[in-house]
Amino acid sequence: MRTALLLAAVSGLAVFSTGSPTAAAPVPKHLMKAAENPERDKLRGRWKLTGIRVGGQDVDVAGALDMALEFRGDDVTVSVKQAGNDQAMTAKVKLDTADGVKRIVLTDSRVVAGNAGNPGREGDGSLGYVLDGDTLTVAARQGAGGQQAADPANPGKDTVVMVLTRVKTDAGR
Repeated sequence: MRTALLLAAVSGLAVFSTGSPTAAAPVPKHLMKAAENPERDKLRGRWKLTGIRVGGQDVDVAGALDMALEFRGDDVTVSVKQAGNDQAMTAKVKLDTADGVKRIVLTDSRVVAGNAGNPGREGDGSLGYVLDGDTLTVAARQGAGGQQAADPANPGKDTVVMVLTRVKTDAGR
């Protein structure tokens, strides 16, 4: 008798758990975010510095500066290796295209490694950007108000333009 009740309970659970073949579980919100911001998704991944221009002049940084940006969702990590001084910073990323100019706005910036003399929160800022396939060009001006976005396609004499290339992974991206 006990075995028959157990079998009936198990078969009842099996029927209940299979449910209707057309029913689907809701998609978790964290998985739906990617579709909400396709521009942010294009930036996702690791980008390595391949060139710098200051005031329209190329600056040779080969061997002297190793810099990378890694975008993950709403966060970016910037790592810089220069003459034995390794540093890393994290920040929140917001993309702004309100007036037709593309900007990467950095907020909640924090030094997370290196630069022991200046730990903690750093100045926030913004970068103008152009994304062309696997090439990301960013530009900024340094001024009294901090780092301000500049147009990478039309830099001024006080503009620093950095060209970064997407780092390919073994998965092909």
